[in-house]
Amino acid sequence: MARLIAFFLLLTFAASPIAAQIDPSARGLAVQAQALAIGRDARIATVIADSRGDAVYIDPAQYALNMRSALVWAKQLSGGRFSIGPTFGKSGDRTDQMMARMPQALATRAGLLYIIAGVNDLAQNYPTATTSGATAAGNIIAMAEMGRLAGIKVILEAEVGANGLTAAQVSQMNELNIRLADYVEGTPNVYLNDARSAVMNPTAGATTVTFKPGFSLDGTHEVSRGSYYHALTLLPLINQIVPPRSVLTRTGTELPGNGRWQLLANPIFATATGGTLSGTATGTVPSGWTAFGSAGTTATFGTQADPEGVGNNVTVTCQWVAAGDSCRLFQTVGSANWLPGDIVQAVTQIQITAASPCLAATRLELVTVGTLNGSATGFNYMDGYTATTTGSLGADQPYTATLMTRPFTVPAYTAKSYMAAYVHLEGSCAGTASFVIRQMPIRRRLSAPNG
Repeated sequence: MARLIAFFLLLTFAASPIAAQIDPSARGLAVQAQALAIGRDARIATVIADSRGDAVYIDPAQYALNMRSALVWAKQLSGGRFSIGPTFGKSGDRTDQMMARMPQALATRAGLLYIIAGVNDLAQNYPTATTSGATAAGNIIAMAEMGRLAGIKVILEAEVGANGLTAAQVSQMNELNIRLADYVEGTPNVYLNDARSAVMNPTAGATTVTFKPGFSLDGTHEVSRGSYYHALTLLPLINQIVPPRSVLTRTGTELPGNGRWQLLANPIFATATGGTLSGTATGTVPSGWTAFGSAGTTATFGTQADPEGVGNNVTVTCQWVAAGDSCRLFQTVGSANWLPGDIVQAVTQIQITAASPCLAATRLELVTVGTLNGSATGFNYMDGYTATTTGSLGADQPYTATLMTRPFTVPAYTAKSYMAAYVHLEGSCAGTASFVIRQMPIRRRLSAPNG
């Protein structure tokens, strides 16, 4: 028996990452990670990163998912295969500084860890100009091993670099990427995505790297268009390692009166007419819904049968005149249909059928307002936020996106004002695009589905 126990102890030690075998602090993280390995689900993601991971959300409270993130785009383009929970990106961080936040990432329920890191090590020549690549690779690998030991699937991003890196820094970037590529080969549950050819100019020069035109505003961070093309390289990997899930409404019985599991009237646009036109909007709008076009915008709405027979779709042709112009579709939830303590989430699927170089974003928004602690207090959850200023370009080709806000617990308002769901179709310059909005429910979620 003693020999058998010794054999299993040896196996446990040998399976630990090298850092955990030689570093007491890393060993402590490894033990913590093993304790958290039960119940991981790759359909919940977290992030360790620099400012590029901080860009997953636009706000410190992490209510608003941002289109300047390839991970957010991948979530939408995958049909909503996964959700993004709390993330741990910090502007300016090197890989050694990110390591301190690994315990927070491991403490989440996430089963998918996304790491995008390295450019700050290179730009800061950390710890020296000739060792930044190897140092960054070692730290990224150590973090990946912590995640892997915790039962988490890990996606690493090859470093794409930034405009202005010196030839010596580019050399270190290449070393970093080679080390990561060699590490993932033969390492279970760790994957490498390489978006360099998608977002960087392949003919920039032999010793320089430069973003493609319109893909970055500052030479380091991608705008929505850059993140979209980045996500197209990430999408096959996501679809390989994360299974699909049911996120859309599939039946006309999901109405508030049937248990309040879905809170909006006419979520699949089954009643195709009878809605309200507002602002510059014209055309036909489903019952219960309001269509709006901002001043100067041509906003033409219509309906068509859903090709799968699930109610109808709303069609929109939106012609913007200037940056920030918008067409939108929205509905207010009946006061009796939402209660304090409800966990709610808005969902929609949008198809861009005729793209425009002026498209900034398709954005889903869930808003609640009421009296809390004696004051009017609102909460705004979004999937698809992006700036709509000139230069904030979005995708310039047709695509289909499934948008989902983060689940939100309605607070104990002493008086309720309103809850509403919106789809915004926003422009960053003068142009026209066509859209199909498939459906828009607000789902009531459960904290304990097994009762």
